[in-house]
Amino acid sequence: MIEFVKFHPEHALLVNVQVAQSGECALVTPAHVAHLQDTFAFSGFVAGQCVGCAGLISMWPGRSIAWAVLSDQCGPHMRAIVRFVRQVLPTYPDRRIEATVLADFELGRRFVELCGFEREDRDGLRAYDPLGRTFALYARIKP
Repeated sequence: MIEFVKFHPEHALLVNVQVAQSGECALVTPAHVAHLQDTFAFSGFVAGQCVGCAGLISMWPGRSIAWAVLSDQCGPHMRAIVRFVRQVLPTYPDRRIEATVLADFELGRRFVELCGFEREDRDGLRAYDPLGRTFALYARIKP
C-alpha cells in the first residue's frame, strides 16, 4: 500500500528514477530540489521507500507546471497514484496546469491522460530538452 505525505526535497533524492525519465531528471539534484520545498507537492512511500514525488510549480497566478519523478516500483500502485492526483488537483487554485511528457514515453502519456490532462500540441515540442528530444504538451483546465 502506498502512503502519500507532504513533499520534502530529500524525498526526490531517494527515488530510483525509472529509465524512461532518467534523461530528463537533471532536476533531481540537491540544489534544484531545494527550490521545491514550499511548493504544492507530495511524495509516495511504499514500505518506507520513496517511490515517487510530484507537484506543481507556479509560473504566475492561474498557471502552474506539473512535475513528477517516479520509480519503476510505482507500477503496482498507479491506480492509487492516479486516484490521489485526481483528488488533489482540483484543490489547487490555478485554472491551468501544464505537463510535458517525452513524446515516445507511452506510459507517461497514459499517466497524465488518466490524471485528466489533454494533449494540446499536434506534432510535439521538438528539441524541447537539453538532449534535443521531442515532448508532448498536456494541460488540465478548470472549467
